[in-house]
Amino acid sequence: MWILAAIIFCLVAAFLGLAHSTKRPPHYPPGPTCLPLIGCSLHVVRLVRRLGFVHNAWEHLAREYGPFVGLKMGPINVVLVSGAQAAASVLADRRFDARPDNFFFRMRTFGDRLGLVFSDGELWQVHRRFCLRHLRDVNGLGSRRMEGLLQREAATVVGFLRDRAEREEGGAALVSFNSFFDLPTLNVVWSMVAGGTIPLAREEKALTKEEGGKHDPLYLLELVRRSFGLQDISGGILGYMPWLRHVVPSLVGYDQLRSTVDKMHEFLRATVAEHRENLNADGCPEDLIEAYLMEMNTANPHSSFTDEQLLSVCMDLFMAGVETTANTLSFGVLLLLKHPEVRKKAVDQLDRVVGKGRIPSLGDRANCPYVEAVIMEVLRRSNVVPVDIPHRAVCDVVINGYQIPKDTAVLISLRSVHMDKEHWGDPENFRPERFIDESGNVKNDTANLLAFGGGRRRCMAESLARATLFIFLSSMLLNFDLQPTEDPLPSCLAARDGVTLSPLPFRGRVVLR
Repeated sequence: MWILAAIIFCLVAAFLGLAHSTKRPPHYPPGPTCLPLIGCSLHVVRLVRRLGFVHNAWEHLAREYGPFVGLKMGPINVVLVSGAQAAASVLADRRFDARPDNFFFRMRTFGDRLGLVFSDGELWQVHRRFCLRHLRDVNGLGSRRMEGLLQREAATVVGFLRDRAEREEGGAALVSFNSFFDLPTLNVVWSMVAGGTIPLAREEKALTKEEGGKHDPLYLLELVRRSFGLQDISGGILGYMPWLRHVVPSLVGYDQLRSTVDKMHEFLRATVAEHRENLNADGCPEDLIEAYLMEMNTANPHSSFTDEQLLSVCMDLFMAGVETTANTLSFGVLLLLKHPEVRKKAVDQLDRVVGKGRIPSLGDRANCPYVEAVIMEVLRRSNVVPVDIPHRAVCDVVINGYQIPKDTAVLISLRSVHMDKEHWGDPENFRPERFIDESGNVKNDTANLLAFGGGRRRCMAESLARATLFIFLSSMLLNFDLQPTEDPLPSCLAARDGVTLSPLPFRGRVVLR
């Protein structure tokens, strides 16, 4: 009798649990019907399969339900935010400054909420301040030292392409650009975080651990590329229904992601161990890892300064700092190949301001408003990060008449802002002039250009990324004539999906000027 009562109790509890999993919170934004256990996940998966990209699925839902869309992904409340007005209201509200706490984000960082990107609260504040301070002190973030680093790497890129072009008949070389900038941008970040660079001549060789050795940054680059293609920025199905890893681990990408993350941890451990072995505690730190290890050795370090947190910070800096900038540079070349009239105007301005024979400096930016406008238009049109890194409501929030419950994950569609027809008029067109005012100066449309996010969680390396884009693209335009080949150029809409968007393979002809 007691056994029967227990079975009935369990069945009733399961039924009530299933019923609750389909129930929407009161005054929640409108959205599709929720199913037991999986919520709206099946509906979203079908949309992604039909539309090709996760961000396309989010935009489809926004068109159907409005700027705020309420979902349940598994048991987790998720709100999609679209459009400039709605995005601005969320990004400016500190009640949305936190990050979601789910399995996918913890899986990257030793089962805990570590690092910079997906942490919040005191740990995030302490380490964000530390990293900004030491990147400025050690590498001169935003200073002449950073400028010198970027100029040296840009000069290496120019020299590499010049050698290839000079070896070809007619002084023209065919270059595959879709992943060409991965290594140069890794070199910039690697120099700041861990010290040293890698010869560009090896840029097309994707190394395994056995080929490159456990300390070879090219191996890390390959791991970063691999990890970015395995999930989307929202955390994917593993973030919302982690129990599926026990049922279909390969199908949901768990096995592949677990293997890649473990290899990244192993690589970074070896890098930190090498720094620790050679650490000069009495000297000045040469890179961020040395500065961190010295901080750990102080008399009263903050309790959050641990080996696991250091590895997590390094992983975040490499993943966030390399892939986004490299993909933006590749999209920039693709768009310039598609639009020779834009390319000519940019080259003419650079010839007048900088002149041939030298690598541009950051001081040239103020005198090159059209080039700056080109970069801003590349950021807007390429949408390398179509959806902002997820936010989380730290308390119950009423916004736009809707109730957003505490701990709801909030996804902000940056692409919806960049492609808003009401603001831009012709968002599908590549037109840098939209960022030039009547006086010929750069028009900073900060409310509608959100490539680096907004609010307190805005990308902390924005100044480095913008400087990299200017010096690299300007150096190439000054030294080479970029021409399309006979191959058809892919559309910016036909990108590779993942944590960030990357262009499909394409080639361009680099001709000596």
